[in-house]
Amino acid sequence: MKIARKIIAVILLFCALLLMSGMAAEPESSEAPISKETAETTVMPEPEPTNEPITILEPTQETLETPEPTETPESTQIQMPEPKDEAESPEVLEIGIMPLSASVNGLHYYPHNNHTISETGGVQRGATLWTAVSDGATVQWAVWPAGGSPNWVEANYEGYNEYGHIYSYNLYAFNYGNVYGDWYADCYVDGSFVGGFKIYIAYGPYLGNEKLTPTAKAGTIGQALTLEWQGRTASIVDCDPTSTSVRWQKNINGTWIDRAWGGLPWNPTATFTPDASDLGIYQWRCIVSNNNGYNVSNPTTVTVRAIPPTITKNPQNMNTISGNAVTLSATASSNPACTYQWQRFNGSTWVNIAGATAATYRITAGKADHQARFRLVASNASYYGGASVTSQEATLSVSGIGTQPQNQTADYGENAVFSVSAYGSISAYQWQKSKNGTTWENISGATGNTYTAMAVKDADSGTRYRCVVSTAAGQVTSAAATLTVNPRIISALVPAQVSFTLNPNQPVNFTSDTSGNKAFSAAPLVFRNTGKYPLMFSVDSITEKGNAPEVVDEREFTDDEWRNMNWLETKKYIAFGFETPDTSAWNSLANSSGWYCPSQPYIIGSLDAGKEASQLLKAKYGTAWGIEDEKEIEYGIVYGVSLVD
Repeated sequence: MKIARKIIAVILLFCALLLMSGMAAEPESSEAPISKETAETTVMPEPEPTNEPITILEPTQETLETPEPTETPESTQIQMPEPKDEAESPEVLEIGIMPLSASVNGLHYYPHNNHTISETGGVQRGATLWTAVSDGATVQWAVWPAGGSPNWVEANYEGYNEYGHIYSYNLYAFNYGNVYGDWYADCYVDGSFVGGFKIYIAYGPYLGNEKLTPTAKAGTIGQALTLEWQGRTASIVDCDPTSTSVRWQKNINGTWIDRAWGGLPWNPTATFTPDASDLGIYQWRCIVSNNNGYNVSNPTTVTVRAIPPTITKNPQNMNTISGNAVTLSATASSNPACTYQWQRFNGSTWVNIAGATAATYRITAGKADHQARFRLVASNASYYGGASVTSQEATLSVSGIGTQPQNQTADYGENAVFSVSAYGSISAYQWQKSKNGTTWENISGATGNTYTAMAVKDADSGTRYRCVVSTAAGQVTSAAATLTVNPRIISALVPAQVSFTLNPNQPVNFTSDTSGNKAFSAAPLVFRNTGKYPLMFSVDSITEKGNAPEVVDEREFTDDEWRNMNWLETKKYIAFGFETPDTSAWNSLANSSGWYCPSQPYIIGSLDAGKEASQLLKAKYGTAWGIEDEKEIEYGIVYGVSLVD
């Protein structure tokens, strides 16, 4: 029995030892706490920004709150206590480290090597050192940076949970002169060293309150816009500004794109000039990062509007000549640049002109364009904040010839009328004429839109007429029209010949008596104008027939010589003349009485159309006729009939 009891005691002792050994073992790691002399450093790589929201660990109801930064503790005032007897010391259940602001309760951190404190999003400012013991105790930490001296600090009692009595201390780098890099932390419970860690505290881009939303901003394209995030506690500087970048990102269709850079970690502002790609309402966020991590703000909205167009130059009213090309122009200022569209008023509405999409519009003007109204529409309405504006109207005044002068045909003495019609801003008319179509001369007084050529003559036939029209845009010249004067037709009745009988028994000469009682008696010569135009009558020649006496110039003989002619001379020579019995019947008389000269025509006078008049024939001859010489003598007369200009 004694042997059996001894065996049972040994077994119970062995089980107790195993139980104690299990309580001291680490459930997740086989590594034991290390001292500061054997720790090694590992630098965690900088997290890359992603398009996914950044998740920061939020404390639960059991979360130990991280105290606000305080003044640098006077750790040297805490005296290292004397170690207690091993029998009196409480059992150390666990020690560990975790990032600041993370939950202590419910998280199980075992002591391990080379721990870098880094929260999601890159907040890297220190660590929470914690210890779990079985009973109440005095828990102290010795903390110091590499190359520095230990600082003794007393841990704060946080309460009791499933792990035991929890003591913690928040190690802030900025409480120790902003010293970053390798740190060492040794834990003492009631003066006994229980374990230690080597910690790497990076220069993280800490901005204080990461949950703050940057100020929403609104601006216009092309004008500097400042982005601001005031989530920083200005008095805290716990990052290296020389290696920290501040950037602002814009969310485009779910993708965050770097858009602006600038500002300091403790004052993350950036000024940038928006361009067309920034127009609209977008989400923006701020990221502050260095080679150890990054921090991301909540998103905010940035609104960028376009600068709508303003008309800087309106189109002007224009005057032009039909057939000329004119250019309407206008300009507008906007950002982004606007598009242009010229419009024309069709009498009831404004209609876009196809293809007229530049700041200028060129048109070859015609009659249909007279008084046409145009305007320019400038628009950047397709951009956010853009708009459309319309210029002032411009009116086009077109001057030209509406109806050209027409060729005219007129009879001699009639009037020929030429006319022209013009449109536009007309100030004056001036008719011109030309015989050859090359050299033109103004017609005095012909300053209306019609011109009448009075009583045209034969010489006017073939003359060209045109009109020069003065307008507000200059002079426009009509086409030339030609005058044709119809040829005049001569129509007249004249005696074809003359005959008479010489009576030797009546030897009286120098007579034109028609009574028959004289030696010479001839019927009156009747002239009749049967045409449309005044006619001039003349006796061009008198020709004897048979052996009739020769017609000579009356001036070859004196009156005495004519009376004293012998028989041979009497039969040889005779002179004729003409007398006008009624001068009023003639329109004009060149000679009311006179003698015919065979060397040149004898001009009588003119008769108007439809008129008639007569002339009496007279003669001079010798008187030495014989009885046998009594006979009828016949002469032929050739008359000249011509038109009177």
